[in-house]
Amino acid sequence: MGTKPLLQDEDERLLESNVVDLGTLVGCDNWIVVTILKITALHHWKKERERDGRLSLAELVRRAEPLERRLKQSLMRPLSSTYLSAINSDPPVTQGDSQRDIITTIFVGSTLSYLHFVISGPHPDLAEIRESFSMTIKAFKKLPYPWLLRSLAWPFCITGCFALPEERSLIRNLVSTAGVHGPSSGNLWKALEVIEKCWKIRESLLGVCDWQEAASSLEYNLLLI
Repeated sequence: MGTKPLLQDEDERLLESNVVDLGTLVGCDNWIVVTILKITALHHWKKERERDGRLSLAELVRRAEPLERRLKQSLMRPLSSTYLSAINSDPPVTQGDSQRDIITTIFVGSTLSYLHFVISGPHPDLAEIRESFSMTIKAFKKLPYPWLLRSLAWPFCITGCFALPEERSLIRNLVSTAGVHGPSSGNLWKALEVIEKCWKIRESLLGVCDWQEAASSLEYNLLLI
C-alpha cells in the first residue's frame, strides 16, 4: 500500500520469533516478509532524503546491499535450476520443487524486483530487474495448480508491472489460466488492473510508472494479499 511501517520493530519481532508462521498460511516464509518490511522502510528513508535534498546514492546502495545478499543467498539451493537459468528454457518441476519452494522463489524474485525499484526506479529494462523478473515468471509457471496464483497477488503485481510489451500476453495468460476473468474474482483481478494501468502510463508522455502510482490513479487502496 506504500504506507510507512509504523510498527516495524514489533512486526519484525513477532515474525523473527515465529509467533506467527506465515509459511503455513500463505507459503511465504517469515524472513521474506521481514525483508519486505526493511525494503519498505528503506524506500521511505530514500523519499525523505530526496525531499530534503540529502540523498546519498552511495548510502542507499550500502543499506540495500545486505538485503539483496540475503535474498540471493536464499536461492543458493535451487540456484542452478532457478536463478542462473532465468533466461533459458523453462526447467521442469522436480521432486525438489515443492509447492512451498516455488512460492518462496516467487516472493524472493518479486522482492528483489521491489528492492531494485527502490534503488534505481521503475525501469523494466534494467539488467537486474530483467533477471529477477525472469526468475519470478519461471516460478509462476511451475506452480502445480494454476489457481494458487489467486493467493499471490502482491508478487504478481510487482512482477507484472515490470513486463516489457512483448511479455504482456504472458502476464494476462497467467491470470486467465488461474480462472480469474472479472472484477468479482478478487485481488488478483485488481492486481491485473493495476498492472495494465502501469503499462498504459508507461506508454504515455510520463514514461515511467510503478504499481503504487498506478493503484493511486485507479483510486485503489489495496492490500494485495
